[in-house]
Amino acid sequence: MPAIAAAATVLAFGLGLSADRSLGARGWTFIGVGLLLVVAGATAVVLVIRRRLDNPELVAGLDRPSQRDVARALRNGRTDDPRIDAIIRQSAPRVISTRWVIVVFALVAALDVYLAAEEIADRDWNGLVLRLASAVLFTLFAAYQWTQVRRYRAYVRQEGPAWPADTAA
Repeated sequence: MPAIAAAATVLAFGLGLSADRSLGARGWTFIGVGLLLVVAGATAVVLVIRRRLDNPELVAGLDRPSQRDVARALRNGRTDDPRIDAIIRQSAPRVISTRWVIVVFALVAALDVYLAAEEIADRDWNGLVLRLASAVLFTLFAAYQWTQVRRYRAYVRQEGPAWPADTAA
């Protein structure tokens, strides 16, 4: 959804350039890029929603204590609980397969930085603040997703927990 909003912003910027009847190549470029990003973003959202409906992520359906245990195991890189280990290993392929989102967020952040430079040239300080805030948020989104993918990859590379010994006599 944020990517679609960013694409709509690019499209609106291009249409804004056309409002003064001097569209030119620059305006058409923004309109074309905006339309392309809207279509790509909408397609990506449909594919992600379809994938999530087919294979809902296990971590989201867990109770709070189990979610905390999963997060702790990912931060530590290990767990002694076979149930938590199984949950992480089962959800890892879905999380790792979303690494393409990192590139999308980084590109939107870069586009916002470019548009912030445009705002400086136009001396539109409110627009500049908006663009820079958006760039920071998309950078944080990309960093979070990169961290999650890295943690899941590192966890999956390790062996599972040792099964507890049967102490019943």
